[in-house]
Amino acid sequence: MSNNLVGADKSTDFSKWYTNLITRAELIDYYDVSGCYILLPDAYSIWEEIKQYIDAKLKGMGVKNVYFPLFVSEKALHVEKDHIEGFEPEVAWVTRYGKKDLKKPIAIRPTSETIIYPYFAKRIKSITDLPMKFNQWTNVVRWEFTPLKIKSLVAEMKTLQAQMKELKKAGGSADDRRALAGRISERIDSWRL
Repeated sequence: MSNNLVGADKSTDFSKWYTNLITRAELIDYYDVSGCYILLPDAYSIWEEIKQYIDAKLKGMGVKNVYFPLFVSEKALHVEKDHIEGFEPEVAWVTRYGKKDLKKPIAIRPTSETIIYPYFAKRIKSITDLPMKFNQWTNVVRWEFTPLKIKSLVAEMKTLQAQMKELKKAGGSADDRRALAGRISERIDSWRL
């Protein structure tokens, strides 16, 4: 689309240009909760193609898909307090159901480490349980209205909820885990979708 059709100049206001582009192309629409948007059929189709392509590559590397809960207990969240320190102010909390208050508030998953790492600790009993390589296609919620950064582009989609891929590995040395992450990053960088 030309800048005239989009209503903004990509080189001077990328954020406005990108937002206008995806809304005018009817890839997304906004919802009545600030920070939330609807992926329309064409956008969701693109997401499915990307997901299927990456999923096949990860499975070829021995990574298995899992799904962990949306809700996180306050206790589990604070066990990983060093990990969540930077975004703790953005954690969304559920404090009631219907008209009743919960005895203990629960967080809506801001990241999955707080759920996956305790599972690894519970599940891994010996070296024979390793390596454990998991991928989760999931949503996370952070009450932040900060730009969503996409590699070298700065696409400022101010969003509360994001669909994402989370890859976790237990087993091997820290160097082994970094090497796997590096191989995956290199492959993702080289994939032409």
